Amino acid sequence: MGMSLTIPGIVEMIWWTCPSFRFAGSPLEFDRLLINKLAFTLATIAIILVWWCRTKRMEKKASTDTASEATS
Repeated sequence: MGMSLTIPGIVEMIWWTCPSFRFAGSPLEFDRLLINKLAFTLATIAIILVWWCRTKRMEKKASTDTASEATS
């Protein structure tokens, strides 16, 4: 369930922050969109990595708790 929501969220974030056209009169807006895209992409990757590490720690802790209960 989580990955089925995370992957479309990342794809939608990339699509919404991607400038489609660059006209001669709007280079500042184009540059701002590219900077926003970079910032949002980095923030998204950081959030995913933190979430992944936290999930792995919780799974490891749950497995060690289960193993210690089995030996008791």
